[in-house]
Amino acid sequence: MLEHKKILVATDGSKYAERGLEYAVSLASIGGSEIVLLHVVPYFSDPAVNFWKTPAVDAIDRRYLDRLRKKAEKLLEAEIKRLQKVVESRIKFTPMIEFGDPAEKILEVADRINADLIVIGVRGKSSWKKKIVGSVSDTILNRAKIPVMVIR
Repeated sequence: MLEHKKILVATDGSKYAERGLEYAVSLASIGGSEIVLLHVVPYFSDPAVNFWKTPAVDAIDRRYLDRLRKKAEKLLEAEIKRLQKVVESRIKFTPMIEFGDPAEKILEVADRINADLIVIGVRGKSSWKKKIVGSVSDTILNRAKIPVMVIR
């Protein structure tokens, strides 16, 4: 039996992410692992635009990002609260919020925290849409240095 001491679970609040989290909890309950629950707020900053920012625009951006962070905190709190009601206390949940490209941030956080496993839910976009916008799960599967569990 493989042990996963630190499981990184990426969530966006979708039913697919919830399924992934439930699988991760079932794995963690066997070995008493830690689950790092990550929500990445898709945020892309353009340096050319930042050059022209005024203090007023910067303040608006900061308020907007603060609202996004608070929304993400509520999402993670709700997920953890829901799961703590049904799992044993030997599973530690650690919430994390990042801003940026979801695939890049998931890989970066997995590296930074020395995760043993990445768990992600996948929506299963149509093939033409994947070709146009790409896929977070495809990027992670192709570039991750550790095992990845993709849940449909």
